[in-house]
Amino acid sequence: MLASARVAFLALIVSLAVPRLGIPYAGATLSLTEALFTVAAGCWVAALLRGETRLKVEPGDLPILGYVGLLLVATVAAGTLVPERIAILGYSAALALLASRLAAGQVERAARRWLWASAIPAGVGVLALALFVFGIRLDYALHPFGTLAPGPYPRLQSTFAFPAMLCTYLTVSVLLLLHARRAGWIGRGKFLTIGGASAITALYCLTPGLGGLALAIGGWLTLSDGRSRWWLAGGAAALAGSVVAAALTPVAHPSAHWSIEMLGHPFYPAVRWLAWSDALRLWAAHPLVGTGLTGGPVSVDYLDPGGAWHNVTDAHDVYLNIAAQTGLVGLAGLALLIGWVTVSLRGNGLGATLALAWLAAFAAEGLTGSYEDARHLWVLLGLVAAARRSDRLADQPSGQASERVASRPTIASCAGA
Repeated sequence: MLASARVAFLALIVSLAVPRLGIPYAGATLSLTEALFTVAAGCWVAALLRGETRLKVEPGDLPILGYVGLLLVATVAAGTLVPERIAILGYSAALALLASRLAAGQVERAARRWLWASAIPAGVGVLALALFVFGIRLDYALHPFGTLAPGPYPRLQSTFAFPAMLCTYLTVSVLLLLHARRAGWIGRGKFLTIGGASAITALYCLTPGLGGLALAIGGWLTLSDGRSRWWLAGGAAALAGSVVAAALTPVAHPSAHWSIEMLGHPFYPAVRWLAWSDALRLWAAHPLVGTGLTGGPVSVDYLDPGGAWHNVTDAHDVYLNIAAQTGLVGLAGLALLIGWVTVSLRGNGLGATLALAWLAAFAAEGLTGSYEDARHLWVLLGLVAAARRSDRLADQPSGQASERVASRPTIASCAGA
């Protein structure tokens, strides 16, 4: 059953590339990822009952459980319990914990599955662009302009529901592609094909998250071969620029109560600035435990450049979203997660690449978006934990490592498969 669980998990990795693909179930739609998670978790529990594996708290579990625990403590203290939000929090953590176990011994295989699957959203994005050039709209892959000025250009979401979420996924994929090329997993032709499609699709997401992608590439170039820190500095500058671009807009709108003159042109607070301000107001009113996990802590009315009114309920910032809902207690849990992953930035191996990808996609791009429920980032967190465990075993004296492997024959046999 453990082998079946690991196969289902690898299929789950692939399904992350098509999050909108679902299966009709009980009058609703169950996403393919959720279905495969159910299969993988069920097989793992069956393997546990049959003695094929054992239940043990690993070091990588502690920051995940600490994050969940602190958010729950804050929510209970705030007196706002929304069962749906508690379930999403539990599901997110379960994805990471299951991934850390089923990826044990096959982190590289899981990374390869992610890499090849990333060709799907990248390819769909390029196809949508090509059709758009010839006057054909592939609406499935296109997203409304949102806060951008309407015009004769496409904005891609590809197989995802939102361009920003697609950008976080492609950020991870691009770093895995760079690692794969350096490690010799893929040849030059496939590298250029997938890399080119991923870059084009990412650019046409037209989202502030592109600053996080630039930071990821700059950080990888700096860490991989000890190159000049100018790469990292350039990525950080791109990230800072993306935050400024997300905060201000040159388009006047009724919700703007002030403006600032820059480059000879007035700029006004964009919808993200308004959402950030409302989240800060809520956090200031409830600094310790926030208002409770509700999923939508803010309420901002905004008229987009296309003339449509929207009510924004998301803070569009991981940190402010957590702060408004769970206060300093929740932020402590978030800091625990980010700090633990940061410590994983050692060397230039696959583990460091995975850690950098998570930090770029979640912590950096999270400055302009709320990704605390993103399934692919929780699975990635589990891969980081599995990679750290593999590194820890490799660093042990051969006798201790052999003794530990011998005590877990099923895991060892799967690792060598």
